[in-house]
Amino acid sequence: MLDGKITKLIVSDVRFPTSLEHHGSDAMHSDPDYSAAYVVLETDAENGFKGCGLTFTLGRGTEIVVCAVKALSPLVLGKRFGDIVNDFRGFYRLLTSDGQMRWIGPEKGVIHLATSAVLNAVWDLWAKMEGKMIDANQRWNVDEAIKWVLSLAEFKPLWIEEPTSPDDILGHATISKALAHLGIGVATGEQCHNKVIFKQLLQAKAVQFVQIDSCRLGSVNENISVLLMANKFKGIQEGAQCTKCKNNWALKSAVVLLYILCALLTITVAILGYKVVQKMDSVTEGMETSHRLYSEKLTAVEGDLKKLDNQAGEKSENTNSELSGFKSKIQTLQQQLSDVAEKATQNKATLDKLQDAGQSMENSHSSLQTLLDSNTNMIKTVNRTLLTYSSYINNLQEDTTRLQTDLQGQVQVQSQAIVNINSLNLTQAQQRNLISVLQKSVDDTSQAIQKIKNDFQSLQQTVLLARKETDWLKEKVQNLQALAANNSALAKANNDTLEDMNIQLSTLSNQMSNMSVMTDTHDQSLHQLLEHQRDYDNRTASKFDQFEQRMDVAERDIDSIISNISYTAQHLRSLTINLNDVRTYCSGTLSKHADDLLNLNSSLVDIRVDTTGLRVQQDVLRSRLDIEVANLSMIMEEMKLVDTKHSQLITNFTILQATECPAQWIGFRSKCYYFSTEGQMFEEAKKLCGEKSSTMVIINDKDEQQWVKKQVSGKGYFWIGLTDQEKENEWKWIDGTTPTYVNWKEGQPDNWSHGHEHGEDCAGLIHGGLWNDFFCDDINKVICEKDNDKGEQVIMDPIEDDPSKVLTQQRKQCYPPVVATIQAITLPFPDCDDKSRFPVSWDDTSLPNGSKDCLQCQEDSITTSLEKFTPDTTDTGSLIPTAVSPPVQSV
Repeated sequence: MLDGKITKLIVSDVRFPTSLEHHGSDAMHSDPDYSAAYVVLETDAENGFKGCGLTFTLGRGTEIVVCAVKALSPLVLGKRFGDIVNDFRGFYRLLTSDGQMRWIGPEKGVIHLATSAVLNAVWDLWAKMEGKMIDANQRWNVDEAIKWVLSLAEFKPLWIEEPTSPDDILGHATISKALAHLGIGVATGEQCHNKVIFKQLLQAKAVQFVQIDSCRLGSVNENISVLLMANKFKGIQEGAQCTKCKNNWALKSAVVLLYILCALLTITVAILGYKVVQKMDSVTEGMETSHRLYSEKLTAVEGDLKKLDNQAGEKSENTNSELSGFKSKIQTLQQQLSDVAEKATQNKATLDKLQDAGQSMENSHSSLQTLLDSNTNMIKTVNRTLLTYSSYINNLQEDTTRLQTDLQGQVQVQSQAIVNINSLNLTQAQQRNLISVLQKSVDDTSQAIQKIKNDFQSLQQTVLLARKETDWLKEKVQNLQALAANNSALAKANNDTLEDMNIQLSTLSNQMSNMSVMTDTHDQSLHQLLEHQRDYDNRTASKFDQFEQRMDVAERDIDSIISNISYTAQHLRSLTINLNDVRTYCSGTLSKHADDLLNLNSSLVDIRVDTTGLRVQQDVLRSRLDIEVANLSMIMEEMKLVDTKHSQLITNFTILQATECPAQWIGFRSKCYYFSTEGQMFEEAKKLCGEKSSTMVIINDKDEQQWVKKQVSGKGYFWIGLTDQEKENEWKWIDGTTPTYVNWKEGQPDNWSHGHEHGEDCAGLIHGGLWNDFFCDDINKVICEKDNDKGEQVIMDPIEDDPSKVLTQQRKQCYPPVVATIQAITLPFPDCDDKSRFPVSWDDTSLPNGSKDCLQCQEDSITTSLEKFTPDTTDTGSLIPTAVSPPVQSV
């Protein structure tokens, strides 16, 4: 049952390593993560089904696909699943036709993967609701594959496709052996890249159906060789025994079967013979019994006939006496009949007269019947004409409604044209207001001109449509006039028919009066008839009563027809009046439309003038924009030059340091760091740092994390001094302190213990400087750190790129106040004779005259604040500070 509404969409970034040693999947993909964007759809249906869909990636970038799926989720949530299934193509169009998402490309890349994941989840949910089987697609292990296929055996599948990993040959062989008794085969081979794997599968009897991927296998010859090899292995499996032995066994079995058939045939013939003899005996016995019964019945019939002869003799004597009495009665009846004949001759004349009268009545009745038939035919024709009139009236009403709808459409078109004109005026006003803006004005102007062109084309189409509508209205008016003329002619014809019907009705009334006179005479003659003719008189009277009732009904029908015809004439007159009103209204509307067309033509002329003006303004703006772009390009070149100088100033602004870290060590703040190049286990790395009089690195804040991240970027994985070996999930630095700052990767630490007893208890840095838990016997590089005992390295923090930040330095040395030219920066200092105390070169010519004093050494914290730098107008390559506050004592 495809019911329910999609209430929840969950998307996950699923990743797993391709190797335990983090070697990657192949030479082209050294990143060890193999990942997928995994989508789960949930509905509010009672079945509780969930749809799962995924699209594979290669590691980095999966989180972008996850974000794209989340952006598509509003198009999926809240939709009824039945509506999606009934119009699956429309749902696909909905996902891929979003205007904002199409801007970043739904055909390929991130959006393509996101839409595929959502559609796969919908497809999976659909299949679960329908209760249909799904391709295993390498999803099961060996035991699961056997279990599932055994449960599906009742559907009698021919094979199961890719039940487990395509590289597991022995697993496929186990599945094939378990399913052999069910007649279900195993099919695989789409992931095989050469014929050797196919050979191993066939040798292990792991497949019954070879599936070849022509693109993976590489060539036509390889495909043919695999097919021939499969055919060969099929012959070997079928011909496990000797062919000659097989033929002998078949011959023996055929002979045995022939003997069995002969024995069965002999037994069948014997049984049939016995049945035939038994049937013949029963038939003879039946014939004898029937002969005996028939003979007994014949003797009984002969006895009955003798008894009947005796009874007939006795009855003949009684019959003679009865015949004599019957003759006397016949004679009396003859006398009575003669009397009746005499009376009949007497009444013959009267009967002839009555027959003549009845004949005349029948003739008159037939004439009346013909008149009634003609009247009914006339009434039917009148009804037909009325039906045609009603159809004409309905057509006229439909035409009037169509005209009204057309007029309303014309009014709507007119209103739309007015709205378009207003929108054109509005766009013109907006164009005049947006001329002041340089970059946006060009785009807006081009869009407005394009919109004006479209509106102009739509107006031209509207004008053509209006002309067509006017021509159509003229044709309709002419048709209505012709219909009105036809209706008037039909009304005249109806009046003529009504007059004819009135004449016929008058003749009918005269005939009715004559009929009444004739009925009176007939009544007087009928009173003289005999009593046996009274029934006939009564029947004729009842017939005449019925005839009179029919005539009354006919008169009432004629009256109703006359009233209907009068009503029809009135309705036709009202229709003609309405048609005249419609004609006047149409003429007024046509005149109004003509005025509107004139106004539209005038507005089109104005629009053309405005478009020419806008084009001129666009040319002017384009020229101004070219000038501004040229100026902007010059400014950008200058800014690039300034940016390069600024970057040189930031990177090369290295102030004198008192002491340096040892070789292969890098200083940061008050510590020195060593980054090893060889991979070691955690304990060995810890010993290495101890041998170098240092410890494994302890990251205390975000700045140190960012600096370490820059140093290890692109160099692999590094151990840090963090572990939970003492107590699970209680991470501590190697000095026993608890971390105050952490930078774990999402989902870490997870203590993954696959194949290890203790799990992941040691921490290290992975790509992006993120923290991850490793097995302590994994091989990673190490970061060692130690304090700088000889003094602080005075290096500008590379994280802080702003030279206006305050630099705090602890100094125990005294440096001369000099004007030091350090590459691209010039700082004014007082003069000092003792140049040996400042190990940085400076320009002697820039020393001010008369300044020979050296400042005293200070052991306190000296804060130097460099304030706003302005470019020198004489030399764009140097930046000169305009103010130094407080006076510089030490740098």
